[in-house]
Amino acid sequence: ILVDNAGTYADTPDPGVRVSLVKNQATTSDAVGSTVVLQVSDQGKGIKPSELPHIFDRFYRGSEATKAKSSGHGLGLSLAQDIVHRHKGEILASSKAGKGTTFTITLPVNN
Repeated sequence: ILVDNAGTYADTPDPGVRVSLVKNQATTSDAVGSTVVLQVSDQGKGIKPSELPHIFDRFYRGSEATKAKSSGHGLGLSLAQDIVHRHKGEILASSKAGKGTTFTITLPVNN
């Protein structure tokens, strides 16, 4: 969902989509445990600050999404969030106008 959205809504010939995955090892004093952090970034237009708090709402489509030639219904990010939460993880989005968007997913790892 995140990689598809990055390519679709970046709306540039080369959206510069980047995916990274890092495992953070727990230390003996760390009560949280190990985590895996997945980041999906693009170098597109970004998401307006006023729209960012709503992007995980079901059926929400921001102004750029409604302009894009996409047949989406505003469910992708809501589903992504649901999947992450079911795995006891967290999904966050950060964006800067004209610079792109980064989604960060943090999931616990059972050792």
